[in-house]
Formats: sequence, structure tokens, C-alpha cells
Amino acid sequence: MESLPESNSNPASDSIMQISIRAPIESDRAFIMSSWLRGNRFGGNDFFTQVPQDVYFAEYTKVIDNILNSDSTLIRVASDAQQPLWTAGYSVSRGSILYWVYVKPEYRKQRIATLLLANQHIEVVKSTTKIGRAITYKKNLIFNPF
Repeated sequence: MESLPESNSNPASDSIMQISIRAPIESDRAFIMSSWLRGNRFGGNDFFTQVPQDVYFAEYTKVIDNILNSDSTLIRVASDAQQPLWTAGYSVSRGSILYWVYVKPEYRKQRIATLLLANQHIEVVKSTTKIGRAITYKKNLIFNPF
């Protein structure tokens, strides 16, 4: 567990936040789906901006559902140890493949993504945003959307 300074968006704003990594719970699914869809569409990935919005959201929802519903997919959620229903971010991977990692903007640059991916040997990234491309390059990962 790692201590991070609080942000106003966390309900426990008067104490030091203790980040813990947990498995997803059912209430995380809507947040994961929404942030993944929007981040992929509006986060600097030019490919997806070429797809009509209604088609993108309908079709990519199916892609994400297939990934999330696979028994071999590992989903890790960063939350406050004192308030586990609150979420700072999450990662979605399978073996050496990273499908998506997301950290709320107010908690970025605090190594939460590093905590989410700890003890995993990620080699391939399936989708990138502008931030994701920089991380992929810095970590010498392979971008392969197929």
C-alpha cells in the first residue's frame, strides 16, 4: 500500500489516502466501460475519431465487453484502502498484453499505473492515447492493435 496526498474528488479528503489494489466489483464496470470508451475515442487516438461516433460506441462496447468477460483477463483496481468503493484507476491485461490502463487525471504522475501493473511483464500494448504512446515509447513496449 502506498500513501498519496488527497484530492478534493476523494470522499476522504481530510486524511492521507492509502492506495490498495483490488479485484473489480460489479459497480466498477460502468466506470471502466465509460472511461475506456471515452479515453480511446477522445484521448488522442486519431484512428477512432474517423469512425462515426454512434458506430464507434456501439461496436467498441462489444470489443471491451469481450475483453472484460474473458476468464483470462486480469482487471486490477486502485482504490482507497479506507473507502474501497472509491476508485483512482484500473488496468486491464492478459498475460504480457496490456489492453488499457486508466488513472483519473487528478491522480496521475503519482505512480498509480505503476502500482496497477506491478509484478506483470507487459510487452505489448493494444490501444494507446497520446499519454499511452509516450509511456509505450518510454518503456520500450510494442504497440500492436491486432
